[in-house]
Amino acid sequence: EVSETAPDKKEAVQKITIKKELFSKLEGAVTSSIGEESAYDVKLQYKVNDNLSVIGSWENTDSVTTEITDDSSEAGGKVGLDVELKYEFK
Repeated sequence: EVSETAPDKKEAVQKITIKKELFSKLEGAVTSSIGEESAYDVKLQYKVNDNLSVIGSWENTDSVTTEITDDSSEAGGKVGLDVELKYEFK
């Protein structure tokens, strides 16, 4: 899956997403942006049943640089946990 988004509405950012069903109830996805400021995120979705899922995610928003600094050992990013409930109205 390749998509384009405009976070600052100044320029389009191309993203590549790779998804894989790891087990019958567990799916993983990795998304990477292509461009001057590279970022990526990882998501794992556990399907408890047809209506309930638990989604864990980690997003790296730091830009990639080739410069080595004293703070290079610190890892940046965001960690999240979501509960998704689906209900179909008839």
